Amino acid sequence: MRFPTRTVSKASEEHDGRYTRSEEQRKDIFQASLYEFQREFREEEEAQSLGEHSRRKEFDTAMTNFKGIFLQGLAHRNELYKEADTHHEDTFSKANAEREAVFSQGQQGRADAFKYDQEARAKSSEWNSTARRTLLQKGHRRLEDTCTAIEAAL
Repeated sequence: MRFPTRTVSKASEEHDGRYTRSEEQRKDIFQASLYEFQREFREEEEAQSLGEHSRRKEFDTAMTNFKGIFLQGLAHRNELYKEADTHHEDTFSKANAEREAVFSQGQQGRADAFKYDQEARAKSSEWNSTARRTLLQKGHRRLEDTCTAIEAAL
């Protein structure tokens, strides 16, 4: 059995045409699915990049806020140190002034006591001197009176 050449070549051409069309359809479908996959991948990458960017932005904002809070705390602590130092200086100067006043009063009290003691000693010495002179004068008079009485009796 012999097929006519025309029929076989025609059938072969039809078969090649169908194969070529089928291959082109397959390539078109593959290309479309590849383009679709690439588009989805790009969209997913962009979404992921946006998510990472927003997370990085949130992290940077949080770090900036933490740094601000830390610096604010540091400034507050330094302010408290300055206030405490000023308070200690005021307290020390007041206590020192009071200590000086008490010391000054003590010194004045000692000076007054010494002056009073000196005056009392001077008065006592003067009184003793006067008493001694008076007693000596009385003793001399008695002695003279006794001598005069002895002379008159003799």
